[in-house]
Amino acid sequence: MLKAAIIGCGGISWAHARGYEALKGRVEVTAVADVRKDAAEKLGASLGGEAYTDYEKMLRDADVDFVDICLPHKLHKPVILKALAAGKHAMCEKPMCLTVKDADEIVEAVRKSGKKFMPAHNQLFAPALQEAKRLIGEGLIGKIHFIRTQDCFRNNGISGWRTNRDEMGGGELIDTGYHPNYMMNYFAPAPVAQVFAMGGRYRVTMDGEDTGFVALKFQDGSMGNILSSWAFPVPSGGYIFSVTGERGELLGTHNLLVLKALGMSDARREWPNAKDTFIAEIEHFAECLDTGREPLQTASDGRDVVRLITAEYESMATGRAVSYGGSAGRQSASHEVVARA
Repeated sequence: MLKAAIIGCGGISWAHARGYEALKGRVEVTAVADVRKDAAEKLGASLGGEAYTDYEKMLRDADVDFVDICLPHKLHKPVILKALAAGKHAMCEKPMCLTVKDADEIVEAVRKSGKKFMPAHNQLFAPALQEAKRLIGEGLIGKIHFIRTQDCFRNNGISGWRTNRDEMGGGELIDTGYHPNYMMNYFAPAPVAQVFAMGGRYRVTMDGEDTGFVALKFQDGSMGNILSSWAFPVPSGGYIFSVTGERGELLGTHNLLVLKALGMSDARREWPNAKDTFIAEIEHFAECLDTGREPLQTASDGRDVVRLITAEYESMATGRAVSYGGSAGRQSASHEVVARA
C-alpha cells in the first residue's frame, strides 16, 4: 500500500482526488495540506487524510511515500525541492516550474535524491494520444511533415493568482497552453530549431495573454503549430492534435483517433469508456513506484516544456523568431508508450 499526500487543496486537487478514490486498496491518502484550514479539512475528510496547514510539518510528521503537488504555479519549485529533500517521491501539476534555471535545479535535485519525480502531463495518458504515438513509432504515416496541437475553450473568467502574470509565470500559454506544448514535444520528430509566437487578450481580464499562437520549425525541416485559448473553443472540427506525414495523417481528441491514409478510406477508433486521464496518470505513477521503472514523463521532459514556453514568451516580447537549442522529441525511455486503457 503506497501512502500519498496532496499539497494544495484547491480546484485541481479534486480532479486528482478521483484518481485516489479509484485506487483505494493500492494507494492511501494519509495527509493533505493547505494554508486554508477549511480547504485542507474538506479534502482530508473526503479522502481520509489528516489535514495540515503547514506542508513542511506534514513532510516531517506524516507517514507518506510520495506527494502530489497541486499548488499555484509560483509555489511548485520550492515545494518540489523540499519534498525531495524530505525523502519523498513527488509528482507535480503543470507547469513544473516557471524558469529554465528552476527546471535545471529540479532535474539536479531529482538526480541527487534518487527519488521518482513526474510532471503531471495528464493528457498524454489519453488512449488516442498513446495509440497515435505507437502508430507513428511503427512508421505508419512515414516521415512527419507537420504537427498541430490545440487546447482552446471559452473561459468564463478567472480570479485570484491566475490574473497575476508574476504568480502565473505568464498568461494562458503557461496554464492551459502547457498541455499542447507537452503534446508537441511528445510527438516531435526532432529537436526544435526555431520558435515564433504571438499572444492576444480578447476576452479574459488578466495580466497576460488569454490566447497564444506558436509556429515551430524542427531540425529535420518539419513544422509545428500550437494554438491555445481561453477566448474561443477549438477550431477545425474540435481535434486537439494532428500529425501529418508522407503517407497520411493521424488526428484526434482524447478518446477518438482518425487515420487518413493516402489512397484509403478514413479509419476511426474510439474509446467510449476510456479511463479518466487524472486516474490514469496517478495509477501510472503508483506503478512506477512499485516497479522502479521511470515515469512516462520525467523532470527532464518537464524542463523541455519550460524551455519551449520560455522561448515562446521571448518571441512574443521581441516580435521575432527565436533560435532554440532544446531537446524536444528526443527518443528516450520517458517517451515510451504506456499500456493503453
